[in-house]
Amino acid sequence: MGLFAAVDSGENIRFVGDVARGAACECFCPVCRSPVVAKQGAVLIWHFAHEAGQERPECLPGSLNLLRRLAVQQLRQLASIPLPPSRLAVMPDPRFPSFQDVVTWDNSAVSIQNWDTAAPSRQPAAQFVHEGYIVNLFVEVGPSGAAIASNHEDGCLVFACPEPQEGAISSEADALKFLRLHGSLRWVFCPDFKGIAEGARSRLLAEIEDHMRRKRESDAEIERKTQLRISQIISQQAESAGRPWSPTGTAPQLQNQIAHGPEPVQTISLPQWMSWKKPKTSFYAFKTDVNSFWVVMQSATHDGCYVVPVPAFEGWDESLPPLIGTADLEREVFVSVGTPINQITTWFFERKVLQSRIDSDPVQIAKFIGQA
Repeated sequence: MGLFAAVDSGENIRFVGDVARGAACECFCPVCRSPVVAKQGAVLIWHFAHEAGQERPECLPGSLNLLRRLAVQQLRQLASIPLPPSRLAVMPDPRFPSFQDVVTWDNSAVSIQNWDTAAPSRQPAAQFVHEGYIVNLFVEVGPSGAAIASNHEDGCLVFACPEPQEGAISSEADALKFLRLHGSLRWVFCPDFKGIAEGARSRLLAEIEDHMRRKRESDAEIERKTQLRISQIISQQAESAGRPWSPTGTAPQLQNQIAHGPEPVQTISLPQWMSWKKPKTSFYAFKTDVNSFWVVMQSATHDGCYVVPVPAFEGWDESLPPLIGTADLEREVFVSVGTPINQITTWFFERKVLQSRIDSDPVQIAKFIGQA
């Protein structure tokens, strides 16, 4: 872009359409301070050119710098500046992205006294206090308006205006109109002036806590129903085989009955996948062949279960239906999402199972499946 603005000997901003033609304009490059001439021909777009063709690449942004300076002058002349509305996104815990909100509010106008008209681009042109917060005001013309970064300690407001097209500005009147039509104030970082965002954050944290409480209650109920259903199935299978079986006691005692009683805890090496189980839940192990087992457990990292073939035989990834989950070939495990564990364990009990065992102790399960 050519120079559409320059400065005179008094450092006043002059536009190419507002000065005399040629060297009679008595203007200088705003960057290198070399004399310029006003090119006002009938063919090319009007512009300032360095005498004797001494233009340098670093001189080309000079007009944008002067347009920015004019914008600062115009803002400084205003009795008050209307602050744009505030808009803040609130997500108190990234682990729960569904618990988020966007809060908005209107702001009043402010009167600014502390200006730094000599501040370069990407430095605050003014600073003011609003609702107890310090706010820095930047004024930018061209791509620099999108590059302002905030330290998120002070408020950050920018008056941004795009770069004008070639020939769009040739006079001060053109420049003022361009700034009025295309310049706008926006927040780079908006402080929580009214405490609205903090209120939303507290509300969302309470909702997350309530969600976690209800999920814990739901998991406990699923565990209780699963154990009850398993005891019913085992009882039915035992009665069909002519072996009466009558479980008694609490749910943990029932697990010990099904598991044939507790055994001494030993220090042994356990399979890595056993660490994926959700705390305070049980393993459900099923022997489906002489040397084949499946172990079902609730996941500690997602809302669902893992179903592990022990050992991972050839074709294991195609041996279970889609309702069980999706095969993870790298970890050699089926991964279910959202399917209740009682639905998965019931599917196994209703098939041909040689033996089964329920236990929260990984050592006992490891012994049962021959991994200890």
